Order: sequence, then C-alpha cells, then structure tokens
Amino acid sequence: MSDKVFNYVLFGVKSIIGFVGVLTFLLIVMGEETDEKGEKLHSLGMIDAGIVTSYIVSILCIVLWIGFSLWGIVSNFKKSIPLLLTLGVFAIMFFISYSLASDEIMETWKKKPDLFTPSNAKWTDVGIFIMYAMLIGTVLTIVVSEITKLFK
Repeated sequence: MSDKVFNYVLFGVKSIIGFVGVLTFLLIVMGEETDEKGEKLHSLGMIDAGIVTSYIVSILCIVLWIGFSLWGIVSNFKKSIPLLLTLGVFAIMFFISYSLASDEIMETWKKKPDLFTPSNAKWTDVGIFIMYAMLIGTVLTIVVSEITKLFK
C-alpha cells in the first residue's frame, strides 16, 4: 500500500472516530429524560447511549492500535527487535510470577467466599510479584545509570 493511500485510509479512520466522539459528546450533553414526576428514566436516557458508544469507540481504537502495531512490527522487523525482546522479558517475568504464585486464600478473605476464590488469590500474587520485579528493575536501572554517570 502506498503512503498516499495509507494516509487517506488513516484520515478516514480519524474522521470516523472524531465523528463518533462528537456524537457521544452530544448524547451525553443532552442528558437523561425525566418523566412527569421529574424522575430520571435511565433506560431511555441519552447517557446510556453515550456510554455504549464510548465502549464501541474504545474497542475500535484498541483493535486499530493492535492492528497497526502488528503491521509496524512486520513491515520494520529489524527496528522492532528491541520491542520484541522487551515483550519476551515481560512474558518470562509473567510465567515466573505465575509459577511462584500461590492460590491459598487468606483467613480474612474466607469471610466472603463469593468474592475471593483461589483463582483471585493466584492472580493477586502474580500482580504483586510482577510489581516487585518491576520495582527491583527500576531501582537497579537508576543505580547503574548514576554509577555510569560518575565515570563519564
């Protein structure tokens, strides 16, 4: 696809997203309808339509973001190697965290068994382990950066 056609496609997509954004804004500004008593009719309100439109636009933007990212990776593979290495490190970090995570439920969580399941406990541990790894990586990066600045 040539750059000219690609720019036209991008302009069309931007125009559609902009139009939907203006439409969503107008739907929200119109507000919700009220009945003769002055109570809000939530099922007929325009805010509900605005929220649904926001969901649709958000999903569309995520799909376009993933699509164009993959297209950029495929079209410029050599420039994408650092990105792919970073994604690989994150995947390794995730698998290590998942394998270390426990599905044991804390005593305080057992009071609400419908909210806290072994799966929830395991995913909570995964998130905590990844956060610790990112924190340690960040601190190490700062320390190494400062040390290398001293010797320059």
